[in-house]
Amino acid sequence: MQASYRLVKALDSLDDNRLDLSVLTHSAHIESWVTKTLPHGTKIIFAPQSKALFDRLFFGYPSVRRDLHKILEKSPPDLIHAQGTAKYIYAATHSGIPHVVTVHGIFRNEMKVVRSTLTTMERLARLVKIKIEGYYMRGIRNLIAITKEVSDFVEHKSPGVRIFDIDNAIDETFFTIPPLASRTSSNILFVAAITYRKGLDFLLESFPRVLAAHPDAKLTIAGIWDWDPVYVSRLQTQHAALIESGSVVFLGGVTQERLIEEMTRALVLCLPSRAESAPLVISQAMAAARPVVASNVGGIPAMVADGHNGRLWTPGDVAGLADMLSTLLSNRDAASSMGLAGRQMARERYSPRAVATKTLDAYLRIIGRMTACR
Repeated sequence: MQASYRLVKALDSLDDNRLDLSVLTHSAHIESWVTKTLPHGTKIIFAPQSKALFDRLFFGYPSVRRDLHKILEKSPPDLIHAQGTAKYIYAATHSGIPHVVTVHGIFRNEMKVVRSTLTTMERLARLVKIKIEGYYMRGIRNLIAITKEVSDFVEHKSPGVRIFDIDNAIDETFFTIPPLASRTSSNILFVAAITYRKGLDFLLESFPRVLAAHPDAKLTIAGIWDWDPVYVSRLQTQHAALIESGSVVFLGGVTQERLIEEMTRALVLCLPSRAESAPLVISQAMAAARPVVASNVGGIPAMVADGHNGRLWTPGDVAGLADMLSTLLSNRDAASSMGLAGRQMARERYSPRAVATKTLDAYLRIIGRMTACR
């Protein structure tokens, strides 16, 4: 949602009279259709989320397709851009209108690392989603790829797909966070919806080793708990002493403003995930000029250049994770240098205007108003 929101706002602000943009999304908090207009004319159309049993059984696919067709009957566009969620991708690829799709993650790849933590019913639900994923991926003709993992998977399912390599946009405010200074606290920041896939257990297991070398170190954990409450409860019980001492703090879900505050206080962002696509928080930390320690999985190696703007870590190597974090806590100059390198990379890849400009170019190429893509 964050990536889509930033992209839409940036597209709306582009000084380009070729773009007439409307956005369809769904909300469980409204009973009838609502349309809002952004400052430069973009229309945001909110449709109520269907509560019908048939639609819920099929993950909302039928209702989203019906709602899209209502709009297409009134004013068919030159192009439909489907973002991330499977039901929107399915609706776009079966609309009869030229389309482009941004895929934010691959269910099949995530299933490999979370299978052992799921109940039987959860596994069945995931397997159904994986089957559907394989089906709708075959219909993608134009892809905005945020990682090579995504482009490789879609190319395999849909040979001949046209690919545009464009990153997700982030909030410009992260670029205004002051760079690291020698007085920066020894604060390690973890940000994610807390689930087994995000690997917080690795970080908590490594943290006592970090504390042994840096007694003033602090681990701040920001992220909602309700996606995997059993996992979170187990971690809080296992590491109760660290929590009681104040060395580890669970904040729960935070606002964007609070996230920016925590990023300002942080020395380093750590995301030790078991599987990932292109985590938004990594690009946010890069924009904030903070070094990143993250897993060498999914799309992360395309974001974190080891030794340049952070460190890449092999999941499971708890001692290695502690060493990487301790080294950055000990060497503020190296941490600062990595942070500044990350900010430069972020300006080129993740600033909303840069992403919006590349996205508009992709739109124009797809509908034949510019030269061929990659």
